[in-house]
Amino acid sequence: MGGFFVSGKSMTEEQSGIIVAADGDLREIVGGHEIRLAAVERRQDATDGKLDGISKDLATMRAEENARTVATTAGISRLEVRVFDLVTQLAKLTGAQENQNRLAEENLRRWRTRSVIVGIICTIAAAAGGTILSSQTWDDYLFGNVGFLHRYHIPVPAPQPQPQGSVYALAPRGWEKS
Repeated sequence: MGGFFVSGKSMTEEQSGIIVAADGDLREIVGGHEIRLAAVERRQDATDGKLDGISKDLATMRAEENARTVATTAGISRLEVRVFDLVTQLAKLTGAQENQNRLAEENLRRWRTRSVIVGIICTIAAAAGGTILSSQTWDDYLFGNVGFLHRYHIPVPAPQPQPQGSVYALAPRGWEKS
């Protein structure tokens, strides 16, 4: 019996766990191994076929994902262009609105200045007119011929005295007589 050499020691076939068989038994063992190898090969062929299908599916999915990415990128690019155009138009409108607001503010400022000047002139004229026209002389001189400003009052006649029986309005009482 032959042995195996392990770590400097020789092992017999029984110690190594190998079953020693006769020549006829080896054919059965080899035949059993052939059957198992054929089954393993069939499983491997089936697995290879499945892996090929999975690889094809994976390649298809990658191609679809790449197509989606390209389409999404193109859509985003179009959207960016539209947003940029919208921002540009909005800036133009805002600039035009700011210009209109500035012009309106300048116009309002001019009207305010004019109204303040007219108000000051009217105030000075009213003060001067009040001072000058408060004099009766100027009033008569300027407005003497205006009839509705001067109403001449008709003198009211004094009431006629009524005859009294005594000098007193009330007759004196007895103890008041002197």
